[in-house]
Amino acid sequence: MCSTNDRCQCVAYRFRCSEDDDACTEGELINGGTKWEYNLVTEAACQEMRADYSSNVFSNVTCCSTDECNRPRDIKCIQL
Repeated sequence: MCSTNDRCQCVAYRFRCSEDDDACTEGELINGGTKWEYNLVTEAACQEMRADYSSNVFSNVTCCSTDECNRPRDIKCIQL
């Protein structure tokens, strides 16, 4: 994961549902659905995801490094 030599970056992307993904419903699996994911990965991993754009696994990949830059656009976040 992230370290002093491997900096972290936020990432937002869509992914295609696959059989081994617990985040997808059975209906989404059958229909080849996609979902948004918001995560923290290494800079290298984020660049790999952007490069893998044509593989049809990831789409709309956005790498960023400012506070809350990858938060969902359609959901209001709250601070606890």
